[in-house]
Amino acid sequence: MGDVVAAVLLDERHTGHTYSLSGPRTLTMAQVADELATATGRSIRYVDLDPDEHVTELTGLGLPREDAQAVRDLFAVIRNHRSEYVSHGVEEVLGRTPRDFTDWARFTAQAGTWAAG
Repeated sequence: MGDVVAAVLLDERHTGHTYSLSGPRTLTMAQVADELATATGRSIRYVDLDPDEHVTELTGLGLPREDAQAVRDLFAVIRNHRSEYVSHGVEEVLGRTPRDFTDWARFTAQAGTWAAG
């Protein structure tokens, strides 16, 4: 995504255009957790909390209730499959297919981004 942002900011041909961006495939939250677990070698799993439980958990961690509810509403879009799509925006801007989440997760883990400590 960063490559797309840089390209549209630096090339005037993109002025006034709107691009829909996605990776090359859709993933569920459980699949994302599995990919991250594989990339990091850690035990990571997705827990599908009831939306109100999620708000309670977030406020318990110190997030203001209004912000916790906004997060709940954002995840409702994902939970209800209203954000699943594959687009061609990356190809339109960069002339190449988008990087797959698996590749990104492995690269990021190897770079030490999620290293402990």
